[in-house]
Amino acid sequence: MFDFVFFNATLEKRFVSRLAGMGIKRPVRLCEDDVWTVRLVDELDDLHMEELETYYDELLSEQERITDAEDADMMHRVGVQFTRANGEIGMVRLDPDLVNRIGECLSLSELQVLVQQVADAVIDPEYRRLCQP
Repeated sequence: MFDFVFFNATLEKRFVSRLAGMGIKRPVRLCEDDVWTVRLVDELDDLHMEELETYYDELLSEQERITDAEDADMMHRVGVQFTRANGEIGMVRLDPDLVNRIGECLSLSELQVLVQQVADAVIDPEYRRLCQP
């Protein structure tokens, strides 16, 4: 019995299609918590096994590229929430480098308080000088 594990449904489906193309029938397909497992219950000859392992390695490399791209994309987005006067939640998108620099001085909760104060001032501006109480 052989298990092939995937973290992407599309790649799992491609693997199962390859199995069908090779004439390998009855794979057991399992999915739990976004982890897809293809279990082969039948014994395979060395040639088929080598072909499958090579293809599986290619799919794992593709999975790694997908994951790296998703991680890189997520690292370039930072948002801080604020609450509007009517209770709706808004989001301010910030430059990640700026947030990293601010993070050296402020905690995330302090940054959120700062963003909320700026949002409140923009929504309902006070037209008085700083030196006035």
